[in-house]
Amino acid sequence: MTVEPDVPDRIAPKRLYVVGDPGHYWLAVMKCPCGCDSDIQLPLSGNDWPRWSVDGADSAPTLRPSIHRTTGCRSHFLLRRGKVVWCR
Repeated sequence: MTVEPDVPDRIAPKRLYVVGDPGHYWLAVMKCPCGCDSDIQLPLSGNDWPRWSVDGADSAPTLRPSIHRTTGCRSHFLLRRGKVVWCR
């Protein structure tokens, strides 16, 4: 997990970026783990729904709830302790 003040221009695969200030994050950004090369942006604060939470060590973050893409590749997965867990 990498903390950034703004969304990076280039999103590296297999890396979760958390955007915001330490202790107040508002966005999580990552490449889709299926390999389709799509960027995924998940709100962490505000009135958006759904809204995700991120916790855990920098090297092993957990996102809640699951990520279910409703367009494109339609992947559905969890990020638990830094590992992608595919949903069926």
